[in-house]
Amino acid sequence: MFRLTAVLVVLLCMGQVSAEPIIDVGIHQLLPDTPDQTIEISVSGGQPVAGLEFFSQVADGGPEAEGVPGGPQTGEGIDGPETTDVDLFTGTIFEHNNLPAARQSLLPQLFHASTVTAAGTVAAEGLLATVTIDTSGFFSGEWGLYLGDTLDPESTHFLSASAQTVSPQITEGLIRIGFIPEPSTLVLLSIAVGLFAFAWRWRRRKSTMNSPATAQRSDHTRRSIWQSP
Repeated sequence: MFRLTAVLVVLLCMGQVSAEPIIDVGIHQLLPDTPDQTIEISVSGGQPVAGLEFFSQVADGGPEAEGVPGGPQTGEGIDGPETTDVDLFTGTIFEHNNLPAARQSLLPQLFHASTVTAAGTVAAEGLLATVTIDTSGFFSGEWGLYLGDTLDPESTHFLSASAQTVSPQITEGLIRIGFIPEPSTLVLLSIAVGLFAFAWRWRRRKSTMNSPATAQRSDHTRRSIWQSP
């Protein structure tokens, strides 16, 4: 019985270590018309990795991506906020074990950065990258933020100790500028407006009934009734 339990524990541990990294890009609310805003992207799973190829794309790559293989058709590119920098080192899983490599803007809305470890591997658990976004010229809207479904055929992936590609599970994200309420929020706002309108009408009616002019008219009406033949 003890041996069976030990084997199961070992298998479970092996399963946790071998699980592919998971990246949830998330939904990020940004300020309008403002440069140098940062978005943090994290990874989980704990798999040992020895390098990273990181791609960050806003929407479909924008008008500048028109004509690029896999890009939008002419006149159909979605203009959006620009990615001005990607930091793979400050506070990240590669902070203390890295050899800087590529770091460049491929297009205003598509950025690439990469690194490899100086020795061995690091665990894919924690902060992965900090992406800097410039929303200058944009005051409201919503754009996709993609790490996996990008114009580059490789997209975001890790490298193993043997330099093999390790593809993560990626849940793509969104960038939002301005307040875009959810349907449930709209329902609550409608109820609140209705209650406010009801309270306002009730207070106005009460104030009108208690006014001197109203009281004088009521008294005159009562006297007229009692004095009528």
